[in-house]
Amino acid sequence: MRLYNLIFGIDSLITNFKTTELPIFRFVADLFVFGIIDQVELKPDFNNISDISRDELIISDTKTRTKYIPINILTLVKFQLMLYKKLFDELTQGTFDDAKIYKGKEIKEFNLQNLMKFVINRFWKVWKTCNVLEVNYKFQEDGSDLGYRIPEGVPIEDAWKCQNCDFAENCEWRLNKIKEHAQRRRDL
Repeated sequence: MRLYNLIFGIDSLITNFKTTELPIFRFVADLFVFGIIDQVELKPDFNNISDISRDELIISDTKTRTKYIPINILTLVKFQLMLYKKLFDELTQGTFDDAKIYKGKEIKEFNLQNLMKFVINRFWKVWKTCNVLEVNYKFQEDGSDLGYRIPEGVPIEDAWKCQNCDFAENCEWRLNKIKEHAQRRRDL
């Protein structure tokens, strides 16, 4: 079923210049990796209409949050999108080792091989993605854009919450409280 979703997604990208929820997969060092790309969009270069190779194929991901963007998630999201780009680009180049997929499967191997050839053929109609990877953060409640916020201190009696805070490592309030505490100890 995922292969059919992939085929429909590529067809949508070719005809509508955009696709969402695109399944992507590949073996990376004998480990099967599967993911779903939120969106792939073709952004044409209108300054050079005759050369379609200048058009940009951009992979983007939308993350929803209830409050703010945790700092520690940014590296994970960047890695996720870079991996999706690598998987996508390798499929467009037809470098997928489909023999590993059939190994140990109880499905009719011939049908699966034909379907994989069809998928690879579809990908050859698409070119590699550009190096622009987009991440959009949205509020869960209303879908509005979510930006960064400045960390805020809590009343001292709630300082125990700092151990679960995504901003704890860089929180000026927390660092100042640690310095104040150390100064008081020295003054004793």
